[in-house]
Amino acid sequence: MIQNGKHIESSLRRLSTQFGPKAVKFCIVRGTGQIFGSAVLYSLTEFLHVYYIYSNWAAAAVITQIAAFTGYKYRAFKLSTTRAAYSTKTQFVIHWMVWAGGLGIATGFLS
Repeated sequence: MIQNGKHIESSLRRLSTQFGPKAVKFCIVRGTGQIFGSAVLYSLTEFLHVYYIYSNWAAAAVITQIAAFTGYKYRAFKLSTTRAAYSTKTQFVIHWMVWAGGLGIATGFLS
């Protein structure tokens, strides 16, 4: 019984060590992207007088997703080209499809 407890503890410590830095990088990239998106949205709405719905959809969301993809690809989850499962173009398309799917589901629930 004690042996199983030690095994679980060592496994958790190993996972924490392995995924800790990536999780921190992910949070930094996501937090920076959120701040960036909010700044773009505020700037478009307040200074350029773009209607909120247009500035939110057309610019802030699109610009934020481009920044998020770039941050995730080149900062948070950096892999060598030979280890990547898909090309950058394919990863970009998958990222946008997942984002658009989530947006569609969220919009469906809210309407």
